[in-house]
Amino acid sequence: MAVAARLARGHIYYGWYIVAVAFLCNFVVLGLSSASPAVFLKPMTEELGWSRGFFSLATSLGIVISAPLGLVLGPFVDRRGARGLMIAGGIAIGLATAGLGLVHEKWQFLVLRTILAPLAMAGLGQLATQVSVSNWLIKKRGRALSFTAMGWSAGSLATIPLANYLISAVGWRYAWLVLGLTAVVLVVVPAAVLMKRRPENLGLLPDGQAAVARGGPSQPVSPSEVVWTRREAMRTSALWLFAFGFPIGWLASTAITQHLYSHLTDIDLSRNTATVMTMMVSFGSLVSKPVWGFIAERFSPKYCLAVMYAMLGTGMGLLVLVGANQGALYFVTAFMGSALGGILLIQALLWAEYYGRMSLGKVQSVAMVVSSLINPMGPVLAGFMWDITGSYRGIFTGYIGAEALALLCILLTRPPRKKGELAPSPALSPAGR
Repeated sequence: MAVAARLARGHIYYGWYIVAVAFLCNFVVLGLSSASPAVFLKPMTEELGWSRGFFSLATSLGIVISAPLGLVLGPFVDRRGARGLMIAGGIAIGLATAGLGLVHEKWQFLVLRTILAPLAMAGLGQLATQVSVSNWLIKKRGRALSFTAMGWSAGSLATIPLANYLISAVGWRYAWLVLGLTAVVLVVVPAAVLMKRRPENLGLLPDGQAAVARGGPSQPVSPSEVVWTRREAMRTSALWLFAFGFPIGWLASTAITQHLYSHLTDIDLSRNTATVMTMMVSFGSLVSKPVWGFIAERFSPKYCLAVMYAMLGTGMGLLVLVGANQGALYFVTAFMGSALGGILLIQALLWAEYYGRMSLGKVQSVAMVVSSLINPMGPVLAGFMWDITGSYRGIFTGYIGAEALALLCILLTRPPRKKGELAPSPALSPAGR
C-alpha cells in the first residue's frame, strides 16, 4: 500500500500502472495458454503418440470446466478487485506450465491443462484485466485497453521463438519448466505491489480527474454509470448477442493460434519459416492494437468490431487459397493479425459502454458461461478435422461462415436502457469521446 500511495502522488496517473500489470497478465496468459502450445503440439504428440485432436481437446475443455467460476469471480472482482486473483493465478499457471515437462500419461496432461491451468487463467484472464482497467479509465479507455491487449501479442512474439529455441536446445520438457518459472516472476510481484481495485481507493477519480477525500467511499463519477444486477442484464438482448456473437467470431482466432504453426509445417514449410509466419500474426496484432484503440475512441466500437470480423473471414479464405506461396502467406498472416489485434479490446469497450464500469464483472460473467461452450470448439474442431482428413483446409473454410454470423450478431446489438436510467453523459458516450 505504501508503494501504491507514493506512486499515486506522482506525475503519472496511477491507472497506467494498472494497465502495465494487466499487460503482463495478458502476456503470460496468451503466451502460455495458446501461443507456446502451438509450438509444442507436434513434438509432444509425436513423442507421446497422442492425436492432435486430444491435445486440443484437453486444452479447450478447461475453458468449459472453469467457466462457472466466472459467476463467482465476476462479483468478487467488482467488490474486492483482482489483486488476490492475479497473485494466485500467477503461482498456479507457473506450476501448471512447469509440470507439463513431467507428463508421460494422458491423465497427467489432462489434470494440468484441463484443471489447474484454466483455474489459473480465471484469475489472470479478461475478467480480471479488462474490468480492472475499465474501472480506472473512461475517456481514455480505448487506448488503455489497446495497450493492455498488446500484452497478448507481445506474449506470442516472445514465447513462440523462445519455445522453438528451447525445444531445439534442451527438449520440450525443460522448455516447459523455463516458461513456467518465467510466468511466476512476470505476474506475482507486479500484481502484489501495484494492483488496486478502483481509483477511489487511492483518493483518485478515473482518468486522473480531481481527487476525492482519502478513505472516502467509492462512488460512481456520473449518474450514467448505473449499477446493473445480473437479472436486469439478462433481460437485455445485447448481453445474449454478445454472449453468442463474441465466441463465434473468436473461433477462427483460437484455431489459428493453436494450429497455424502445424498447418504451415504440414504444407512443407520449414520450422523456422513457420515460426516467423506465426510471429507475423502476433506482429500484425501488436502493431494494430493501439491503432484500433484510438479509432474506437472516435468511432462506434460496434462498427469497428464488424469490420474486424469481415477482415478475419477474408483472411481465412485467403489462407486456404494461397496454399504454400510464401510471399502471399507473409501478407495473409500479417493481415489476419491486424484484424485479431482489436477484437478483444473492442469487445471490452462494448461491455463497458453498454453496461458501465460498476457492474462489469457480474454482467460479463454471465456471458462467459455461454461463451465457454463455444470458444473451445475452434481448436478442437481443427484438431479432429486434421486427424480425420489430414488437412486443415476444410475447417478453415468453414470458419468464414462463423465470422459472417458473428458480424450479423454485432450489427443487431443496441445499447440497453435500464428503467429510470438518465441519458448518457456526453463525456462518456461514444459521440462525446
